[in-house]
Amino acid sequence: MYTAYSNTKKKLVDVEDEFDLFEEFSCPNPQCTARFTIRSVTGKRAKHFAKLPSTDHIKNCPFANDKERYSNPSMIRALSLESIYENMRQVQRGNPQNGTHGKRRGAAQPQMLVINTPNKLLQYCLRNPLYQKYLPGIRIDDILLCSQNLIKYGRFKGIEGIRMIVGTTVRNWENNQLKLEIRKTTQTGKNIWLNVLVKSSVEICSNIRKHLATTYGEYPGQALAVFGYWSIDKPYNISCTVDCKSHIIVLKEEDKMLLSRESARN
Repeated sequence: MYTAYSNTKKKLVDVEDEFDLFEEFSCPNPQCTARFTIRSVTGKRAKHFAKLPSTDHIKNCPFANDKERYSNPSMIRALSLESIYENMRQVQRGNPQNGTHGKRRGAAQPQMLVINTPNKLLQYCLRNPLYQKYLPGIRIDDILLCSQNLIKYGRFKGIEGIRMIVGTTVRNWENNQLKLEIRKTTQTGKNIWLNVLVKSSVEICSNIRKHLATTYGEYPGQALAVFGYWSIDKPYNISCTVDCKSHIIVLKEEDKMLLSRESARN
């Protein structure tokens, strides 16, 4: 795990920003009693928070299950972004989120995690640091764009190509569009943001707005991840067209907590 709660700083922190090997950290879930320390600073595995054997997660803690497999590179087979993008565009029926067309796992490698859908890509990006390699020559920092790395390399002016964008919904009145923004406050107190326009079918946009309004009580201010081919409309404005619902992912509460690890990063 790469994010934990610092009991001294009283906030969620990224393991790369912490150096006290003797400090005990808490689970990001405030109801959970699991505790962690920093491990593998000079080992083969990347620096991470390791759970103390004397503690355990509470039942149904969202950070207890299905997380470690994303941090073991030897058990991960990652498809290129282009392959995932083309695969999801071609899905016409069934459940597009599994992306395996009925073949969930190969018999020879039953524990291998194949990153072949936008949702699996998002989970991998959220549960590893930005510098983690996805494929040779490409890092998570090259895939994911959110408030964590918005001001790096002037990305708030816009980006192009296939990316995973995580932004916050803002109100709009076009039935076939979803408007997001990625906002960041710099160390000098300056607010900067990137405007994100997602074009899709009226049905997809309507379903997402209805889901957010039903689940959270309102549509604006909710976190969405969108996987697509982006282009710059004009400075500080990017857009993409999505033709498959699985390209748009509503973030769960634990995912939102993981994104908050941006503090002190920039």
